[in-house]
Amino acid sequence: MEIETRPEQALLYRLSGDYNPLHADPQVAADAGFPAPILHGLCTYAIAGKAILGWACDNDPALLRGLDCRFTAPVFPGERLLVEMWRSATDVVAFRASVPARETIVLDCGLAQLDFKVTDAAVQGGAAQSQDLKNKAKTESPA
Repeated sequence: MEIETRPEQALLYRLSGDYNPLHADPQVAADAGFPAPILHGLCTYAIAGKAILGWACDNDPALLRGLDCRFTAPVFPGERLLVEMWRSATDVVAFRASVPARETIVLDCGLAQLDFKVTDAAVQGGAAQSQDLKNKAKTESPA
């Protein structure tokens, strides 16, 4: 799934209280060895999580139990991300994210733990079948 970040996206994250100048000040970014301010890692992580929710959980956050990955390179605001996802177990989605324009992996070794068993119907976006899976998962999950 390809997702484009917005050029001002790092500045929007400042509204949440992260005032690190590395994400907003070109001189601070240059002093740190970057050609421009970088996107917050949390933003990149959230983009990958949103892609997984859409692909494997029919956009239901209650079905995502955990999300782990390794941050391997920065993303610059305005870059397009490619989030690749595949099943590695019945209730686990493996993923990685890259910036194709720079041929750079930015998130690697990602694992998303789901609250139900992934089936072809769920990952292909079959809405009715996905709803049946969610209902089944909710009724079969321990309270």
